[in-house]
Amino acid sequence: MPGRLTACLLVAATLLGVLLSPSGSVVAQDVPAADAPTPVVDLLAGRTILSAPERPADLVVIVSIDGLRADAIAPALNAFAMLRRRGVSADAASTIRRSTTLASHASMLSGVDVDAHGMTWNAWRPERGRVHFPTVLQVAARAGLPAAMFVGKNKLRHLVAEDDPGVAFTVNGRGCGSVVDRATPWLRDTAAGVALLHFAGPDGAGHRRGWMSPAYQTAVADADACLQRVIDDLRARPTGLQHVLLLVTADHGGHGRSHGTALDVDRHIPWFAWGGAATRAQTITRPVSTMDTAATVLAALGLPQTPGIVGRPVTEALRPRNAVVAGAGAARPSGRPSARRGGALGRVARAPTRPIQ
Repeated sequence: MPGRLTACLLVAATLLGVLLSPSGSVVAQDVPAADAPTPVVDLLAGRTILSAPERPADLVVIVSIDGLRADAIAPALNAFAMLRRRGVSADAASTIRRSTTLASHASMLSGVDVDAHGMTWNAWRPERGRVHFPTVLQVAARAGLPAAMFVGKNKLRHLVAEDDPGVAFTVNGRGCGSVVDRATPWLRDTAAGVALLHFAGPDGAGHRRGWMSPAYQTAVADADACLQRVIDDLRARPTGLQHVLLLVTADHGGHGRSHGTALDVDRHIPWFAWGGAATRAQTITRPVSTMDTAATVLAALGLPQTPGIVGRPVTEALRPRNAVVAGAGAARPSGRPSARRGGALGRVARAPTRPIQ
């Protein structure tokens, strides 16, 4: 009987997850749940992350316009019209099936779906922890590159790991103009790195007044004006647009006064690439996933793809570094650009003879 009692006590102690330390104090036993996502630290620990010198871009800026449906971009919106005319646009881009703000942004920045990044809720809930898969900002920070988020919703703080202070986080809910105000010094003065700018206006208008309503269209126009300011800031850099990649997209669309379904109006999103590190005047007709955004950022910065990433780089949107237009916003040397060959990123057309604008 005493032996059975001892065995029962040991089993109970194991189930409770506690052990007695040599000093007699009670120490919690670390027993991870069998279905718990892999922590970020396990995926990046012990890895030397270096940025390849032949990387297409030194600086990558992602602008995510919350709730922007692809069909809400009117021809009169100047910034978007310029991106479509001079940059790369993907006409069949979509977000994940769980088309909510937090889950979709997690996929956009990590390159994996909900089952890997773990963002199954859509509000700021600090007790639930942070993203379970490395974002491109975390990978860049581990490689020694500046990384920053300028956002309009505090719940996106879930995408910054608590144990990784390398990603600067700034939230400003007073509109996209205030977000750009905070981001402008970073955009103009940071030589290399990655940043996310998040404009919340269209999503808020959609929830209040309905997607595609006049109020929603006004919010989209406001976002276009803020996007133009970002473009102007990048053009004002000391080196202009040389080795700069701007990606403009959205986390989801919407219908009625909601979103979050697998309907096309909720999942179809815009996707643009522009700058000295992007190819020019190209329309991509194949499907592009929001998870491909993360993979494209890593490829552009010459960073290794994170183990387990699902997204794939949109290589046709990237201009190899040795093919970047010499006059992309900087003084252009005399002489005609030489012909070049497509490298690891695939075949590239002849360089234009005028600067990227």
